[in-house]
Amino acid sequence: MSLYLTFIVGNEYYCIDMANVVEILSTNRIIPIHQQEKYVKGFINFSDKMVPVIDLRTRFLKEIGNYDDKTCVIIAKKEKIMVGLIVDKIDDIMPISKSLVDNSFRLCCKNCQCAESTLQIGERRIKLVHCKMLLTEKEWMEIELLFENARFYYSKASQ
Repeated sequence: MSLYLTFIVGNEYYCIDMANVVEILSTNRIIPIHQQEKYVKGFINFSDKMVPVIDLRTRFLKEIGNYDDKTCVIIAKKEKIMVGLIVDKIDDIMPISKSLVDNSFRLCCKNCQCAESTLQIGERRIKLVHCKMLLTEKEWMEIELLFENARFYYSKASQ
């Protein structure tokens, strides 16, 4: 039995293993950067690290959402990768048995392989988000380059 944070993006439910959740923050801490993909909203300075922030509505559903007081950023970590995930609303923290995990691999969208599996809990289907698979290897490299440039710019601006 593991604990999972469930959240809503659009009209769909997603979850992430609580072992990967570092913090939940408001969206007003996002520092925007220019010339990024539409789903990359900027970065958050978290524990003296620049963490890229991805809007999951834009990434998964290809639509721009309006942020409100329920919109938040989940800071998630998997191995060495830390990323901020903008979600529409936090739903719950629930214990989920590994036996409920449907091992048939499904994709959230054609550009990424972000759900390792789908959970069926009652009438609700919940997609399990895997941090490392939110973006392709090429997209992770592009974001890293973008953030290297942003680190340089912001370090020069703060001197």
